Amino acid sequence: FRRLRLESTEDILFLIQILQSPLSCRLNSHIRCIMLHRQDIEMDATTAPKHAVSFDHPAWKVLLRLTTALKGIGLHTSSLERPIIPSICRPFLGNLPSLTHLALSCVRFQSFSSLLGFIGCLDGLRGAYLERVAWGSAQRGAPLWLELPRCRASFRSLELACLEECTDCRAVVWMYAAKAARHEFKLRLAGDEQALQDLLGVVKLTYLFFDSPEFS
Repeated sequence: FRRLRLESTEDILFLIQILQSPLSCRLNSHIRCIMLHRQDIEMDATTAPKHAVSFDHPAWKVLLRLTTALKGIGLHTSSLERPIIPSICRPFLGNLPSLTHLALSCVRFQSFSSLLGFIGCLDGLRGAYLERVAWGSAQRGAPLWLELPRCRASFRSLELACLEECTDCRAVVWMYAAKAARHEFKLRLAGDEQALQDLLGVVKLTYLFFDSPEFS
């Protein structure tokens, strides 16, 4: 019961019933990781309809309140069609000091700022693992290091971030640079101008190190 895989809203509701039962409520202290697998479900006349799971479903918030020992969560989808909206998910994922690890696979965000805002709402996050995560550009064709992210995010607890087959895996430098500079991203670009320039300098230097085409 330490690691669970949920594939539908019905799975979440069934687990909630188990954890709310006086006979099995003590199981909540054993759950360490929950993986949400959202996939296209082929149904025939004998198949009961299922609703895809997501981080913005009200039942998810109830489940998080019951799983007090939860350390990691993940989301895997079968397509990149529906983007994740951080402003909707923040109330469901925020204020979880015990949550330290996040895994995302085959998901899409509207922009890189949206991605950082989603990850950054987890104050105690120590590890982030991203595979085939896609995002759009705020300015079409603009190099990523020129787009200072606008979101509410802090990475002061981050120890490890891995990106594989994402839109731009070098983007991980934003998280490490923010942690090193103790910088907190905000929706409005305000604060110490020199600190912002130092942050951009680290990002540009890293892109240069990886032989970014923007510097050719």
